[in-house]
Amino acid sequence: MDAGMSGNSGSASARNDEPPVIDTSVAHIARVYNYWLGGTTNYPADREAAQQAMAAYPDLALSARANRAFLARTVRWLTGRGMRQFLDIGTGIPTKNNTHELAQAIALGSRVVYVDHDRSASGSVHATRHAHGRHGDRLRVHQDQHG
Repeated sequence: MDAGMSGNSGSASARNDEPPVIDTSVAHIARVYNYWLGGTTNYPADREAAQQAMAAYPDLALSARANRAFLARTVRWLTGRGMRQFLDIGTGIPTKNNTHELAQAIALGSRVVYVDHDRSASGSVHATRHAHGRHGDRLRVHQDQHG
C-alpha cells in the first residue's frame, strides 16, 4: 500500500474527550476498508490508496465483502442460538451490516461493545449510535495504546 497511509486519526495530541482530528489528505486504513465495503465515509486519498492496493491484489474488495458476509452469518447464527451480548474488536467505520444491526434484527435486546484503537473509527460508532437515538444497546471503547 501507499507509504503515506495512516493507521491513526491524524493527531497524536488530541485528548480522549475531544473529537479526533482527521487529515483527509492522507489515506487511512479504516476509510480504505470502508471504501472496499461500498461505504461513503472515505475521501479521495483513501479511494486512491484502495485502488492502488486493488491494482496489486484485484480481489481485495471482494475479500473485504466476504469478511463482512462472514460476520453477518456468524452474528445471525449466534443470535439465533440465544447469544445477546457481543464484543466487536477492531470495529472500523460503520458501513452496513454492523454487529448491532444484525443481532437486533433477530433479538432487539442484543447489546454490542465496539472496541477500536483508532479514535476516528470509534468516534464514527459514537456518532452512529447517537444518530439512531438509541443509547443502551451499543457502547464504544477507545483503546489508547500510547498511554
